[in-house]
Amino acid sequence: MHDVRVCFPRENNGGQIMMTSPNNEVARYAAAENLFLQMGLMSPVESWNLFRSGGFANEELQSEFATIAKQIEDKCHGLPLVIVVISGIVKSKRTIKDWKNAAKDVKSSVTNDLDEQCAHLLGLSYNNSSNDLKACLLHFRNFPEDSDILVEKLVSLRMAEEFLKVECDLQ
Repeated sequence: MHDVRVCFPRENNGGQIMMTSPNNEVARYAAAENLFLQMGLMSPVESWNLFRSGGFANEELQSEFATIAKQIEDKCHGLPLVIVVISGIVKSKRTIKDWKNAAKDVKSSVTNDLDEQCAHLLGLSYNNSSNDLKACLLHFRNFPEDSDILVEKLVSLRMAEEFLKVECDLQ
């Protein structure tokens, strides 16, 4: 677990990183100065506010969209990760049909098996990402699990696809 802490900056420059883990030991070890917070489920009001902040805070939803949004929020059972992923997905959707499909996806992603839930949410996120981002994410399959991923290697793989231009500043 020593490797977890090297990912966090040590300077006091005002930047913040939030790490989440279902494993309390990992979270406690990574916490600087005992800033460890064990979260419970969100209340319906907190869930709705989080859903709205994911892209709808300054927008009045039409009644049919608002009804589906409330159904989606309810199906998230107060799980922040599910709420954030789903609100991120539906904010780019403009049809009632797409929102109803997202509501179905939520129902199938909420499970007691954390690994299964995370895999399903990652799949939803991936499937609703842009093609450029999907291509970038697929490069991670070139690296063995739990191995170090050198930025230079990832950049060179992306450059090989002409996604990044050689003249770009790589620092």
